[in-house]
Amino acid sequence: MIISESNQFVFIKGRKVAGTSVEVGLASLCDSNDILTPITPIDEVVRFRTTHLMAQNYGADAEKLKIYHRLIRRIERGAEANWAEIRKPRGRYMGHMPFNQIEGRFGTIPSDWTIIGITRCPYGQALSRIKHMANKEAVKERSEVAIDTNSSYFQQAKTKFFSKASERNLRLNIDLYKDKQNKLRPNFYLRYESLNDDYKTLLGQLEKPNAPELPHLKKTTTTKQLAAHELFKRDELDIINACFEEEFQQHNYEMI
Repeated sequence: MIISESNQFVFIKGRKVAGTSVEVGLASLCDSNDILTPITPIDEVVRFRTTHLMAQNYGADAEKLKIYHRLIRRIERGAEANWAEIRKPRGRYMGHMPFNQIEGRFGTIPSDWTIIGITRCPYGQALSRIKHMANKEAVKERSEVAIDTNSSYFQQAKTKFFSKASERNLRLNIDLYKDKQNKLRPNFYLRYESLNDDYKTLLGQLEKPNAPELPHLKKTTTTKQLAAHELFKRDELDIINACFEEEFQQHNYEMI
C-alpha cells in the first residue's frame, strides 16, 4: 500500500492481482516522505535496489525499522539471506489495508487525488489463490518450478479454497476498495489482463510518462496454462460466480 503526498495518489493493494509489481513500480515515483508499507523481504530488496526506498513512514517502531532497513541493505550488497527468519516490523498502516481504514488513519483523501486499484477476472484470482495456498514457498521465493495442478498439494488447496468460497469466507479485493459508506473509491483501475498498457496510461495521468517500466515480481507457473472451464467443474464455477458476483458486475468480467 502506498500513500504518496508528493504525487497525490493512494495505491490500494489487492490480493493475487500483481499488486507487488505495481507497488514496486509506483515506489519509483515516491520520495522519503511518502508512506510505503512493507512487502515480502525478497521483494523489499528489489524495491530498494531499483528505487533506493524501503518500507517507510508507516508507523512502525523506529528501532525495529532501523534494524530491518540495515538487514535489507546488507542483503542487497550480497550478504546471505535467510528469508524465513526475516520479520517485517508491524505498523499503523498495513499492506492489504482497506480504504476505509486508510482514511481512518490518514484522514480524508483529497478529491483530486488518484486512487488506484487493480482488477482481475475472478477465475484467474481463484487459480492464483489456490496455487498460493498449495505452495507458499514457491510464491515467496518467486520459484520457476511448475506447480502440478494434479498434485495432492494443489488438490488439497483447491478443496480448502472452495470450502471457504462456498461459505463466503474469502477476503475479497472489492471490499478493500470501499469507503465507510460502502462506496467504491478507486478512480483509476488497472486490469490485470492489460496491466502493462494500463500502467503506462496511469503514469501519463500521474504526469510521469518517463518513469521506469513495470517490474514483474513473484512469478510462478503451472505445468500448462488452463482455461477456467478446463480446471474447474460446473459446481466450482458456480461457487466462484456467487462468491465474486459483485466483482464480475462492477468490473465487467463475463461469467461462465
